[in-house]
Amino acid sequence: MSKHLLFPVTGLLFLAGALFPAGGRAEGGFSPASVRVERSLAGLSAEGILSEAAIPPSVETEIHILLRFMAPRPGRAAERPPLSLALVFDRSGSMDDAGKLNYAIRAGKEAVRLLGPRDKLAIVQYDTTVQVLSPLAPVTDKAVLNRLLDSLTPGEYTFLSGGLQAGIAQLQKAGDGSHRRVLLLSDGLANRGLTDAGKVAAIGASARDKNISVSTLGLGLDYDENMMQLLAQRGGGQYSYIRDSEDLPAFFRQELALAAESVTRGFRLIFIPDPAVGELKCYGYATSPADRGLIVEMGDLYAGEERQVLLRARVRPGSGPTQALGMASLSFALADDSSVGLQTLELPLTVALVADEGERKEQNAALEDVTSPVREEALLLAAEEARVRAVEELQKGNLNEASAVLNQAAASLAAAPASPKIANSMASLAADEKLLAMAAAEPSRQQEMAKQSKYSLYKSSQGKSQTLFLQPGDRGAPVEKLQRLLTERGLYSGPADGLYSDDLANAVRAFQSREGLAVDGVAGQNTLRALGM
Repeated sequence: MSKHLLFPVTGLLFLAGALFPAGGRAEGGFSPASVRVERSLAGLSAEGILSEAAIPPSVETEIHILLRFMAPRPGRAAERPPLSLALVFDRSGSMDDAGKLNYAIRAGKEAVRLLGPRDKLAIVQYDTTVQVLSPLAPVTDKAVLNRLLDSLTPGEYTFLSGGLQAGIAQLQKAGDGSHRRVLLLSDGLANRGLTDAGKVAAIGASARDKNISVSTLGLGLDYDENMMQLLAQRGGGQYSYIRDSEDLPAFFRQELALAAESVTRGFRLIFIPDPAVGELKCYGYATSPADRGLIVEMGDLYAGEERQVLLRARVRPGSGPTQALGMASLSFALADDSSVGLQTLELPLTVALVADEGERKEQNAALEDVTSPVREEALLLAAEEARVRAVEELQKGNLNEASAVLNQAAASLAAAPASPKIANSMASLAADEKLLAMAAAEPSRQQEMAKQSKYSLYKSSQGKSQTLFLQPGDRGAPVEKLQRLLTERGLYSGPADGLYSDDLANAVRAFQSREGLAVDGVAGQNTLRALGM
């Protein structure tokens, strides 16, 4: 989803909450403190926003809670800490297809190019067995490292868990003075060693407890996206779906940039609901039970990053003036300050209870600008879940049910207030609807739709827009691909740096005009599909 900058000057709304307690009235109207609470700690900002300003007492009500986090940006003169990186390459037989291994080698060389002598690198390869090509060492002789990468050749089976464990073991030699990250690439199904997604992800979770994060890159159509996503989430890193081998170097550049800019370690959200809360759902994230609550598995934040979590709760409130919903508790350590341990930032969430229907409507209307983005996010993420569910029905052979799931989601969006995000989501649903009948007879297209829809839900749940649309200010590998495609069409002559600049927006406008699309400089679903993205 597009980024909502709902972080005004830190503490203003917190001050409003102190002056006007939840459920109270400020002079001239209802206080926003009851629907939005803000806190900050060690430069990290957090806010919780409710989908409703007031609900009726003693009546079971569904309410959404949007939690947003923003990491601090480093000072202008800040030097990034050294990075210890373990590149773990799948070299199973399938990597010989369509030149995938050659692109993986190019991506590895790009990583070597970007690392400096303060950084350390280990290179691990796996197929039926595991081999450490280069033990963890400072990046000083890049020519030797490049020759080792050139020695990668396709093998046989996929011992993914063994490669993962070997990469983690290398990083344990680095100590705690650097950012330590495993970057694991796979294009196939784990068929040697551990093959259960939960057990493989547990390896990543154990590494995270030792301040080692794990990011995963899934290449092509044959890998297990559920395993790769769960491993990245529990391992505290990022998961990326790479459809085309030629995009691998750009994703490596993106991942290295994120790893170098990490500002937290052990970032974790625990939500402890009030006893009045019954059913509790978290959109898009892997979760695990905690004592009286729910742990949301999240990767660490990088400098200036904004991220979100959306919860849906069914609450049966009491009869007082307010109802506590629960406590959102963030725990984290600062990546550049090992002298300070885990810190905790808490967001107490409370909703007003108003029995009189007219007064309740008045209060909700007064805070519509605050609450409506939460309801919109709920609709958009429900649509993303519908895309995943429709493909699952298609893979079971239920074409009509798959179409019905998409149509129901589209109807819900059509009934909502119009916005660019709603329009792009509807375009995505419409595109999937057109593909259903064709994909029913093509298993490979079903695989592609499954990976795209799950990746879109994964990114959208975090508050990222890149799978639905790209817009000015975005950055990363998808933007770099957009730059490359527009350069090939003679419309963009700027650098392929992954930054959505004004020049790129102008190139998008030129392409949209040429193709007869709506001209707005934003690469939405219709524009991306016209470009082959």
